[in-house]
Amino acid sequence: MDTLKSPFWFRALIIIILLLWNLMGILNFFFQLNITKADVLLLPESQKIFHTETTCISIISFAMGVFGGFIGCFALLTKRKTALKFFWISFIGILLHMNHNLTLSKGGEMESQILLMSSILIALTLASIFLTKKAIAKNWVV
Repeated sequence: MDTLKSPFWFRALIIIILLLWNLMGILNFFFQLNITKADVLLLPESQKIFHTETTCISIISFAMGVFGGFIGCFALLTKRKTALKFFWISFIGILLHMNHNLTLSKGGEMESQILLMSSILIALTLASIFLTKKAIAKNWVV
């Protein structure tokens, strides 16, 4: 089945907003993987726990969130329906990572920042899922 050409706003939204957002997430992921003990000591007290109490589940869920979103955007740009699966993987990763971070914050001063950032991430991922479903319905992807 042939695909129809997607509108410019659709491609621009994916490239400018979603793809760049996920690239920033990937950079943040690698920054957090490579942070040194000396770097952690320079952080405010409220942020140190997020770098000293990192678990394997936290790392995996963070990777699911950012790489799932990035691959999903790339799949949309290359007109692949598999984008939907990757956005769902990203969504699950975000929820797991948010839960881990909220557990670490224990109602502390970082809790509101975690909730705000997680809300933005969830909204963008749900928008990505919605856009992908629309693209599938409009035959913009195969």
